[in-house]
Amino acid sequence: MNKRKIIASFILSAVCASTVNFASTKTVSAATVRLGGQDRYETSTKISQDGWTTSEYVVLASGQGYADALCAAPVASKHNAPILLTPSNNLDQNVKSEITRLKATHVIEIGGTGSISMNVENELKSMGLSVQRLGGADRYETSVKVAKELGTPNKIVVTSGEGYADALSIAPIAAKQGMEILLTSDTGIPDTVKDYIQDNKSSIVNTYVVGGTAVIPESTLGSLSNPIRISGNDRYETNVNVLDYFKSSIDMNNVYIAKGGGPAGNEFADALSASALAAKNNSPVVLTQDDVKDSTQKFMEDNVDASANIVAVGGQASVSDYLLEHMELTVIVKSANSRLQAIADSTSDSNEKDAVKQIIDNFNNAVSNKLNNADEALSNFQSNMEKTQEILQKLSDIERTHLQNKINADKTLLQYLSQLNQIAEKYFPINTK
Repeated sequence: MNKRKIIASFILSAVCASTVNFASTKTVSAATVRLGGQDRYETSTKISQDGWTTSEYVVLASGQGYADALCAAPVASKHNAPILLTPSNNLDQNVKSEITRLKATHVIEIGGTGSISMNVENELKSMGLSVQRLGGADRYETSVKVAKELGTPNKIVVTSGEGYADALSIAPIAAKQGMEILLTSDTGIPDTVKDYIQDNKSSIVNTYVVGGTAVIPESTLGSLSNPIRISGNDRYETNVNVLDYFKSSIDMNNVYIAKGGGPAGNEFADALSASALAAKNNSPVVLTQDDVKDSTQKFMEDNVDASANIVAVGGQASVSDYLLEHMELTVIVKSANSRLQAIADSTSDSNEKDAVKQIIDNFNNAVSNKLNNADEALSNFQSNMEKTQEILQKLSDIERTHLQNKINADKTLLQYLSQLNQIAEKYFPINTK
């Protein structure tokens, strides 16, 4: 039998609602969108087009090196501007067209001429644009130059300048809240950064130190005002810990999924471009790799519901459709389970409670397996379907009807089940043998 048909039939039968015409149910569950182009430069323009019809300012950063660009999001937010990426030595044509579409008049370059060359700057000026460069002798001084552009600091971020993931985790939040992002090294805070902090010590209330002791030693915290460290066992756990810390001020209606690492070591570009749009929408950027980490999945389950838009940033090589569907499945299952649990809690009949619990367990199995292990997931579904059928057989006709009526009465739950049915048809590969 076709695997997809097995799963779809299971979802229909397990909830005792086979009489419901799911195909006619309007779905208002999690929606997935992709903002991606042929390369990182075109992706940055797609992100810009999604968030801005026009913009007086554009922030331009190098797409080839992350060092100078990590502190770009707050200055982009200050000017309500997108972040566009360009190769160091020539202005990308898609980016050039996007600047024209936006009707921009000012471009802020982040970094020195090693990041964005004079060739690029001269081409921008030839377009009649006013160009301002915020760049220093190195990445640390550049972060200070950008910080000074933002005005008197109140809360600041100190994070590693020798990797990109931690800075990109905090970037949309720092941008939205007007916090400067200052870069440091694993050997101590560079003098240019230390001097800036000292000069503004009277106004700095809190310092958010993002990253563990391997990248920011504990010994460096003594010179910081009220330091609060946010870190995890890896970049992905740090990412969700940052989001969890600030979640009361984040809108989870849009969640941007971007690549947080890989073998090349330069997989920063999509998350960087997305940081300006995420800040504009007060939304999180969730970092992933080729699969969904346990810490990431738990964050999605606990904080994102089925009404959210889940946006993949970049092409298939960055965030695969399979991973995106898994994210979608995660939040819909959590929302469906919550409503099923309410049904279980509302009945005193132990058989009905057992039946609903088994349905919940079945849905949990849909997201408990690795993305590339569809056969194991299918086997779990089939096994649990049999257990569910055994429990349902124990129900009297009255109990079965009562349970079915409760499920049918919850229109939102039916919408979630409809969406799960649709995802199941995509989630498992077709095998008609």
